[in-house]
Amino acid sequence: MKKWFSILFCLALAASFLSTSIGAVQADAVNPTVTPISGNTSFSTTLVPFNNLPGTATTSGGLVVPAGFPVGDKQFEGAGVQVSGYTYGTAKACFPITDINQGWSGKVGMLDGAKWVLLDTTITTPDESSYSWACATISSNGTYTLISWVADPSKLPIAACGYNITFAYGFATSAVYFSTYETGFINSFRIDSTNNLAGKPLTVSLIKSTPAGSYVWSGSAKGVLVSNGPNTYSMVVSPTVPYTWYFNTQSEVWHLDFGSCTQDVTQSENTSD
Repeated sequence: MKKWFSILFCLALAASFLSTSIGAVQADAVNPTVTPISGNTSFSTTLVPFNNLPGTATTSGGLVVPAGFPVGDKQFEGAGVQVSGYTYGTAKACFPITDINQGWSGKVGMLDGAKWVLLDTTITTPDESSYSWACATISSNGTYTLISWVADPSKLPIAACGYNITFAYGFATSAVYFSTYETGFINSFRIDSTNNLAGKPLTVSLIKSTPAGSYVWSGSAKGVLVSNGPNTYSMVVSPTVPYTWYFNTQSEVWHLDFGSCTQDVTQSENTSD
């Protein structure tokens, strides 16, 4: 028998300043909008491209982020807007935001001196839209933009590893044999790869087998890979995983989760020795 992302993205929504008066910036469907609610309706708005936004800091990796927060904790998402000529009343400033269903969130930010402060923000998603709107009520002149961050890391898409894996299999202890199958506990897992996998944490799940149901695990195997020689790595599985393996099993598909990326590997039984 054998077996944080943070997506950092920035939308550059405009290549130049766009100006309008009488209350709204709406050059196209994904530009910010500023709409009067009450008070004066004759004010000016100027679209500020992402790379021209004031109040910035720079991460060690060179990413320009909003000042006023721990560096790297939050980021700009797209263009901002500068409001001027506003004397009294309220208006609604709205900014497009993407990937709400993939762990991201955000709030409208207002520049306060050299740093940004977050405003109370409501996020809504129009029917059949690829983006949502983050809106806040404003009542003064200033520079506004959308500031986003990862709110739920568990929803972030995980990259595919792309490792060159030639062998993947779990090995058992205390197996009990019957006429058509065996059962026992997986206590180790081995991977053969030309990539250096030493020290990587690994969670292994058995996705399916051929024929269907011919190999079953009751849980996932977890551990840390260590080198067992050139291009061979293994981990001790703790706790062990109960299994049932029928002798007619032809192949298995393993889901390998290395934490920062995942990979599915198909292993044929005729190459598992």
